[in-house]
Amino acid sequence: FSRNAIVSILIFELFLQFYQLSPFIGSVILLIILLFFEAISTNIIDLVTAVGLSESARLESVETGSGRLVAWKFAWTEIQKNFVFGKGWAFDEYIFYKPENQAKLNLLNHQGGVHNVYLGFWLNTGIVGLVMFFSAFFFTFYKAAKHSIMAVPAMYSLMFLANFEPWLLASLNPYTIQLLIILTIIIYIEQEKPALQPALQSSDP
Repeated sequence: FSRNAIVSILIFELFLQFYQLSPFIGSVILLIILLFFEAISTNIIDLVTAVGLSESARLESVETGSGRLVAWKFAWTEIQKNFVFGKGWAFDEYIFYKPENQAKLNLLNHQGGVHNVYLGFWLNTGIVGLVMFFSAFFFTFYKAAKHSIMAVPAMYSLMFLANFEPWLLASLNPYTIQLLIILTIIIYIEQEKPALQPALQSSDP
């Protein structure tokens, strides 16, 4: 199973419960988690072992992030060369799958691409593109939050998953398409419900 997917679902369910009680409580819980994030991440192996999930959680690969740490260090080194504007779309794929780089990364126990949305955008579009994309990202979820209590918990879940999976970098994969469909339903369908209800009721015999 995907550990990242399971944790992202748990994040969504946890914050959904808090935000149903009060958005203020949800925000306070997020702040507490951020304040203690370093302590949690440092002791994550002990925590998982304590609840008896060491074998199923594949702890042998937690510390190295299943090779992702190698990818992130390599990506960060490349970002320094084009920090502000990046090198253009799909540069992350080009640099990671360049034969000499791929061979070097394979020797360090990494296969694949950058495995991180934030670093991927930074590689391709620089800090300028990264800030522009996530400004629009937050604004979209801000609009969605006006119509559904699920919007902010979903955003937290996605932001966590973006640390480990690069799917948000692409526009034509099924995950991004589903996200856009969900946001469209929340923003443009949910807000029409009050107007639709009287019309539906008046049509009843």
